[in-house]
Amino acid sequence: MSSLHHWAVTAVTTLLLHSAAVAAAPENASPLSMDAAESLAITRHPELRERAALIAAARANARASGELPDPQVALGVQNVPVDSFAFNRDGMTMTTVGVAQSFPPLGQRALLKHSAEAETGVAEAERADARARIRRDVRLAWLDLFYLDRALEVTRENAAFVTQMVAAETARYQVGAAEQTAVLGSGLERDELLDQQEDLAAQHAKAVSDLARLLDVDAAQLQISGQLPPMTSPPGMQALLQGLAKHPEIQALDDAHNAAAYQTAAARRAYYPEFNVQASYGYRAAYDNGGAKLPDMVSAQVTMSLPLFPDKRQDARLQERAAREQAALYRRDDTLLILRASAEARLAEQQRLNARLQLLETSRFPKAEQAVQAGLAAYTAHRLSLADLLGLLHQRHQYSLTEWRLKIDLARNAADLDYLADTSGESSDASN
Repeated sequence: MSSLHHWAVTAVTTLLLHSAAVAAAPENASPLSMDAAESLAITRHPELRERAALIAAARANARASGELPDPQVALGVQNVPVDSFAFNRDGMTMTTVGVAQSFPPLGQRALLKHSAEAETGVAEAERADARARIRRDVRLAWLDLFYLDRALEVTRENAAFVTQMVAAETARYQVGAAEQTAVLGSGLERDELLDQQEDLAAQHAKAVSDLARLLDVDAAQLQISGQLPPMTSPPGMQALLQGLAKHPEIQALDDAHNAAAYQTAAARRAYYPEFNVQASYGYRAAYDNGGAKLPDMVSAQVTMSLPLFPDKRQDARLQERAAREQAALYRRDDTLLILRASAEARLAEQQRLNARLQLLETSRFPKAEQAVQAGLAAYTAHRLSLADLLGLLHQRHQYSLTEWRLKIDLARNAADLDYLADTSGESSDASN
């Protein structure tokens, strides 16, 4: 009986030492760090390629906007007699060729060009925002997978220990040295850990799939680093809130508002007339009574539109453009309020998580470790039941998971803060 009890205590000690050894074990052969995962996603993510194509389209549209409409060429005949369809019978018969060029209201072309250039700014800022958002999403997915790796590791170690203790307690029970309740209790603890392990394994498989999708890699080959990278210090409240006005998402909405404002100004120009200039040359094949060829004809004219009923056309179009401009401004202000609220919430969450982690690391977890050590000593001296020892180990197990959860939540929160603090322009990204 004493040897069985000693074997159980040895199993506990071996497991605790093994846990420390695993934590210090070298990383896998080809692990993917968080920074490397971000760089890989930026290189391969299809959304960024889509955004680059949209920038190219916007730039091409800006080059074409504001240009004059294509000139028109007219070919025709005039005054052909219907009884003979002869071109040289009547002096009024002419074969004509002409050109025409229309001109929009004065100043409207420049305004439309400025609007298209602002739309290019929208596309560039949206790509910068997509880049920052993808970096954040990859970081969050990487951190989720990292936590599940650690949680599985801790749970497997505890499940292995409890399995050994169940075997030891069962052997003691068979020789009458242990109560049946101890065997059943330890078995329930083992089953609970195994169930938790299965649940974590399912979550782990999903996390691998999510990260592999973001990186466009084979999930079966995906392996991440076992080292949690250091977190950057979050910016202060004032600096973060002031920088939100330069966030790519706000820059895109600013450019969209500018484009709408140019469209409104162009609509005001529609109250002025459009012009069309035409010139034509008429060739006459007929001859006069003296046998001399009749002279050819040259014609020119200028036509203009007359906006006589602005309430039915120009007024309505201006109202529409002005309303769109105002809507763009409201959307920008609303988005800025949302970002401000998110920034304030993230900074408050950072403080809360830091306080919880500090309390756990400086008080709760050390006390749980001391309780386990004291429990081992009491169990060795036959002053503590196995159920009570398993309870202490379960509490230590939960604190270990909570510690990793808090560290990962802090890193996730820092990723959100980094996204909110992003003020990257598109000058360096547009060409990538």
